[in-house]
Amino acid sequence: MEIEKLKYVAVIAEFKSISKAAEKLHMTQPALTRYLNHLEEQVGTKLFDRSTLPIRLTCAGEWYISRMAQILEMYDSMSQEIQEIVNGTRGKIIVGMSPGRLDHWAPHLLPAFQEQYPEAEVEFVTGGHRVLEQALLKREIDLAFLPLPVHSFKLDYTIVAEEMMVFALAQGHPALEGKQLPPDSLISPVPLEAERLNGQTFLTVPSDHGIFKIWEEVLRRNQIRPGKILEFPDSNLTYKLACENMGIAFIQDSTVLYPGYYKRACCATIDDPPVKSSIAAVYRIGEELSPLARRFLQVTVEIVGRSPYLEVHRSEKKA
Repeated sequence: MEIEKLKYVAVIAEFKSISKAAEKLHMTQPALTRYLNHLEEQVGTKLFDRSTLPIRLTCAGEWYISRMAQILEMYDSMSQEIQEIVNGTRGKIIVGMSPGRLDHWAPHLLPAFQEQYPEAEVEFVTGGHRVLEQALLKREIDLAFLPLPVHSFKLDYTIVAEEMMVFALAQGHPALEGKQLPPDSLISPVPLEAERLNGQTFLTVPSDHGIFKIWEEVLRRNQIRPGKILEFPDSNLTYKLACENMGIAFIQDSTVLYPGYYKRACCATIDDPPVKSSIAAVYRIGEELSPLARRFLQVTVEIVGRSPYLEVHRSEKKA
């Protein structure tokens, strides 16, 4: 049955007359009578006692009216929710980020997004660069935030942020010997000669992470030969371990701001200007993002672009 036709019985019950109900519904009496006969045939019983004037609902008719009201309420609610999904204010999206970026960004992005779209649900998936690219291609996630480059030609991207890449060393690290340290090395990284890093212990993220690829390229271009290489799950941990003088970490500058470790490493660079990493929202090429994913991307661009906690240089200038 078409959902709107469910209301016909209610109109007949209201007017206690098929002819008056037909007039209200802008249809002919024979057409409404045929509809009612067919409906009663379907449900297997009479909904109206037509032997009296005015006609009146049977017990089955009263039950039908009650259930019909519930169905129509559910239908209206469903229609509204579908419209909210179409408009991007309800639904679920799955977003991929590296563990470190999730720690940095999610506490700022998620509250702002949920405040604007309280009926929306966001699920986060973490992993390395290639893991998240594969998850996108398999449609396991809707959107991923990754450092460039993107490896698959089936993926497109929108740049949302730029981060400076620095080496993090403990204050007393031998590679800093004889160097004059600025008041804030995060704003003015210490320039280091490449040879100072030869043979040093490096603390890295897994090889499928974007940071690892940038680190490899920096070392190759500057002909740096590492000594020991120790791998850890994310850049937050490598930074903390660098603060404890376990080795040298290669990190985004924003990592120094988080997660509020009780020590602060010295930031250094062997490139002038320091290498930068472009962070992009990555999605499947040729497929339009869902309205909800577009809204999440929009909120991300707004928050990352203006938050003093996610952009090192802006936060320092405002301080």
